[in-house]
Amino acid sequence: MATMHIAFLLNFAQPADQNLDVISKIARECYVPISEIFACDLEPRFSLSITHVLLQLLKKAGQDREIIPLLRQAMGDGKLEIVHSGAYWPIFPLLPKREVERQIELDFESKHRELGLIPKTGVYSPELCYDDSLIELYKRLEFKWTIIDDKLMPSVEIPVPQNKIYQIDGFSIFLRSTFWSDRIGAVVQKEGWRGHDFIEHLDREMAGESEDCYRVFSLAGETFGHHIPYYYQTFLLDMLYALRKSRHVRLHRVSDLLELDGLAKVPKNKEVDKEFIYFPPSSSATEQQNYRRGDPYPLWCSRGNPIHEAQWQLTELVLEATRGIDFSNGQNAELRELLDRAFYSQQYYWASIMNWQKGMKFIIHEGIDYQMRALYKAVRIAGGNPALLTRGTELYTTLMREIHLKDIGTK
Repeated sequence: MATMHIAFLLNFAQPADQNLDVISKIARECYVPISEIFACDLEPRFSLSITHVLLQLLKKAGQDREIIPLLRQAMGDGKLEIVHSGAYWPIFPLLPKREVERQIELDFESKHRELGLIPKTGVYSPELCYDDSLIELYKRLEFKWTIIDDKLMPSVEIPVPQNKIYQIDGFSIFLRSTFWSDRIGAVVQKEGWRGHDFIEHLDREMAGESEDCYRVFSLAGETFGHHIPYYYQTFLLDMLYALRKSRHVRLHRVSDLLELDGLAKVPKNKEVDKEFIYFPPSSSATEQQNYRRGDPYPLWCSRGNPIHEAQWQLTELVLEATRGIDFSNGQNAELRELLDRAFYSQQYYWASIMNWQKGMKFIIHEGIDYQMRALYKAVRIAGGNPALLTRGTELYTTLMREIHLKDIGTK
């Protein structure tokens, strides 16, 4: 009898400057009840990415006292694995590797302090933003696997494996089932799926099959309770009860899939006559038309968006100004902390054409403020370069103008 092995990777993440009342609300609506499910007696098996910045926000909001012990208990019982990401949730492919490494190491150190010793198994790139150049860094940092979206694979003629796991020099690449992840997390459903309906559907799909297969689902943890009220109960908990009766479906942590005999690990061949080596640059939001027009990260760095263009010019200017500064010198610690916080993805996300909301532009302004402060401090430490400050001021003016024009609806 064939088995479908499934794994859920949930992501808990919030902006660094999120209001603490909002953090408490989200914690009550989903972080606490989901953590209780992680630690329950129904044989849960989940993988979780929870960022350094969210751990700090939970502590400030007083919500860590309930959540952290539950996560520790679930980890100790083998029911939960913690994967690592960027401490402040930046877009990895758009930053220098030194900054990506810094973000991952900060995240790892934070989880070590808050949750105890955690092995380096999986690494989760924020927003599932991928580029082939990241693999070498992940390997050097001794991670075992990452996950990318499978949405573009058919259009670039890369098969989505059902019973094989791609590997690049021994490093495993899981492909997120976009179809199922999006279907489970579709907020337009309002009530979402019932967990038992989901498992029954997979059981019917496997009836008559002769070979084992697997699927990996990755969703925002906030889907389960914050975006869809009580969805942790109607989907996650209901799914665990349904799995007790399932004939074909088994739940695993993502890393457990690497240990299953029925799933072969196969080397990913290099692509020929394509603009990438192994997999196309992409994100959770990248559609085929985005990729074709050279826009692999459309919600964070979209072509033809004047706000995005100026934001990233400012980001590159800040990085140029800080190149060569000795951050091992404690006197530069304040600048280092500013840089760590300055490039969070949400400032670019809310500047995208598809996500523009007047009520969220303060997040864009906060990102600009962090970057300008970092620029002024870096120039002062480096001995002063008026050209950098002049260019920074020009970009600041451009950003304020473009945001205003977008706000009043002229663009």
